[in-house]
Amino acid sequence: MPGSYPAVCPLLAPSANHRIGPITHIVDTGRNTTDQRPPRDAAAPGSNRGEQPNREIAEQQEQHSTLGAWAATYGEAHYDILPLRAKVPLTPHGVLDATSHPDIIAQWWDRWPDANIGCRVPEGILVLDVDPRNGGAKRLAELEREHGDLPPTRTTISGRGDGGQHLWFLHPGGRVSGSRLGSGLDIKTSTGYVVLPPSIHPKTGQPYRWQEPVAIVAWPPTWLQRLLLPPRPYLMPVRANGASDSDALVRFVRVQPEGNRNAGLFWAACRAVELDATAATFERLVCAAMAAGLSSTEAWRTVRSAMRRAS
Repeated sequence: MPGSYPAVCPLLAPSANHRIGPITHIVDTGRNTTDQRPPRDAAAPGSNRGEQPNREIAEQQEQHSTLGAWAATYGEAHYDILPLRAKVPLTPHGVLDATSHPDIIAQWWDRWPDANIGCRVPEGILVLDVDPRNGGAKRLAELEREHGDLPPTRTTISGRGDGGQHLWFLHPGGRVSGSRLGSGLDIKTSTGYVVLPPSIHPKTGQPYRWQEPVAIVAWPPTWLQRLLLPPRPYLMPVRANGASDSDALVRFVRVQPEGNRNAGLFWAACRAVELDATAATFERLVCAAMAAGLSSTEAWRTVRSAMRRAS
């Protein structure tokens, strides 16, 4: 029922041509619209046989009520929602189970009242995932210094408290890839999901939040659209007479231009795994990547990622 929903919730509604446009859904509860909690019930939540629950229990139950109310509001706004334990789907088929059906959402939060709120990325949207622990904030700052600032857009702030963000942009169309963005940056599209506020981060116990609840979803700047284009397929580099496949891969990595260094190193390292290359080969690939402009840390991270992927 409307009275049980949060006072302000940023919503996305599909238009006739399936593009996503920003709207604002405001429920008049007579409260401060920046308060993200739903109205309290008249009775104390979770009271047992008339006893007043202690503060910790009351806060936990209010949190559960808040998450269920937000899940219902997101569903009413046509977000496809799914319940999460921390960041992992609780339903059998994960993101494929996401729905905006109010009865299903209500059943889920009746069953898992403390579940976090996952959202399948809406069609027509892509989300830029900034992970500071893997260098994402630093890399994004480098890109903005080189190309210009990103426009203001709808943004969620991670409850981890380290500056992690999800920046929502309109999808430019066609195939997109995050492989050329660099370390700590990735994208999510309608095949994936994100965590929505006010879900609780499992490490800190702090909520995710909207940076600006009613911000519009912006169009990505031209430079970001270019970086999102999938890299061209790689052909096995031709080796010179007497050179080994490993030599050819090392030369290939050394000449990769800026914007393609990580992707080129990743591809070469995957090929090296397939060739059952020695540890020395991977060290040479890292040295070649450093000669091309990557840091040692970034190069080794990419090589290890290729080893896990290809093995």
